[in-house]
Amino acid sequence: MDGGTLVHSGILDAKGEVTALSDADRSRLQSLAPDGTVHTERLEAGRYRVQAVTAPTGDVIITGLPLSQVNTPLGTVLAVVTAVSVLAVVLVCLLGSWGIRRALRPLERVSDVATEVSRLDLGSTRLPEANRVEARDADPGNEVGAVGHALNSMLDNVDAALTARQESEDRMARFVADASHELRTPLASIQGYADLLRMSEPLSETGAQSLERIRAQAQRMGGLVSDLLLLTRLSHETTPARQPVDLAELVVECVGDVAV
Repeated sequence: MDGGTLVHSGILDAKGEVTALSDADRSRLQSLAPDGTVHTERLEAGRYRVQAVTAPTGDVIITGLPLSQVNTPLGTVLAVVTAVSVLAVVLVCLLGSWGIRRALRPLERVSDVATEVSRLDLGSTRLPEANRVEARDADPGNEVGAVGHALNSMLDNVDAALTARQESEDRMARFVADASHELRTPLASIQGYADLLRMSEPLSETGAQSLERIRAQAQRMGGLVSDLLLLTRLSHETTPARQPVDLAELVVECVGDVAV
């Protein structure tokens, strides 16, 4: 540039060919101050880093380098970094999902045991030994193991309570059966002596009524004892015992009882 007039200008490409600048690009470059400062200018051919300096002859020389040679590698690096980042994020998500599923697998086994126990009939049975959390999932040293250990402790307490209840019911049933058997003998004696007094001794009207009252109450108590024995047998025998019966013998015995 000589005296503010742009003498020679052009863009030298990689093949050595020179492309002329447009009027707008020429006007933009002419406005640069020849102070050696590097500027970034957007020309029609792209973005350039340009510098205007004053030569010893007084002419102003403006040179520039295209930023495409810099932007292209940067774009490639950016694309590679983006792809690697996305791949890393996907890999981390997959590994995290796998790790979470693996970490929660013991908790799923504990949940399965709890579900099986919830389906058991606790009204009449004990807890089977199989319905327990495995030792590997019942280590109180970690969070899931602490849950499994607590569940096993709870199941042991429930099993102990069911066992104690069953033993109490068995003791009560044995007591009722024994007491009923023991009561049948004195009740039969009371009824027998009452019948003996009624048949062998002359009683007043009041005495006869009192004796009849004794016989009625003894019969009532005998019925209650029989009901208790029946309930005891029904609670221990889930299915009735079946055996052949001689109906002819049964009829003969019934007729004999009625005759007496």
